Amino acid sequence: MKLPLLLAALLLSAPPALADDFLYMVCEMKGTETTMTLPSGQVISEGPLVVNSLRVKIDLKEQKMRSHKDPVWAVISVKGNQIIQNTQINDGGITGHISGFMPLNPPGPASINNWFKRGSEYQVIRGNGQCQEIDPSAWNAQS
Repeated sequence: MKLPLLLAALLLSAPPALADDFLYMVCEMKGTETTMTLPSGQVISEGPLVVNSLRVKIDLKEQKMRSHKDPVWAVISVKGNQIIQNTQINDGGITGHISGFMPLNPPGPASINNWFKRGSEYQVIRGNGQCQEIDPSAWNAQS
């Protein structure tokens, strides 16, 4: 009789952001986006991140995630207290690499270091920030 009560107590005390093996976060980032020409390296544009608030839905069981901006699920890995995205892109004339780190147990730091190449243009996006846990209904309502 004590075991069902213990299980019920554990289920009721689980944080809402981990419901159904999913973790929901919002990450506020600061950084830069730089676009340059190749092979000269001449800067075409440079400025702060265009998107500085990113909501993510992470499927911990399947080890994949997606953002509110992109419905495509990306493969992730979990090492220690970090969620790691390390994605190679080669699609429609665009090559690139997306590298990011987020906390497994928010709040915590996040970082991105991405690059993309299309034709003779090369873009680098770098940033650091903080991630906070959000309720699944907040993520779904804003998607």
